[in-house]
Amino acid sequence: MYAKLIDNELIFAPNVISKEDKTIFNPQASDYNSAGFKEVVYLNTLQDTQGLIPKAVYSEEGNKIIVNYVYEDPIQTTQEQEIKQKLIELDFKSIRPLRAQETERLAEYEQQAQIYREQLRALTDTSS
Repeated sequence: MYAKLIDNELIFAPNVISKEDKTIFNPQASDYNSAGFKEVVYLNTLQDTQGLIPKAVYSEEGNKIIVNYVYEDPIQTTQEQEIKQKLIELDFKSIRPLRAQETERLAEYEQQAQIYREQLRALTDTSS
């Protein structure tokens, strides 16, 4: 199986390749390689992991695309997303405008942001 890795997404090679005014109905490895496609190699297969969410991680090594499945805890992933969203909202709605005004509320918001950062760091450190 051959593909290209574009924006961290596999784009699989077609069964028919057109190049240099000719159509190749049964492409060989050299045809795919010359068209910019690489062989896809799977390090592991999808498994039933009782509630964990599989995520494909791609890397390129020479003329190969390596696919490795890792499994994430959906609860922890959701918590990370919520905390990141709270940080974004706090920064854009509160911290940035208040920084210009230099009010006492700025210190409170920065303390809240620090708590969220610490929570996020604690979550991501335990998942590594």
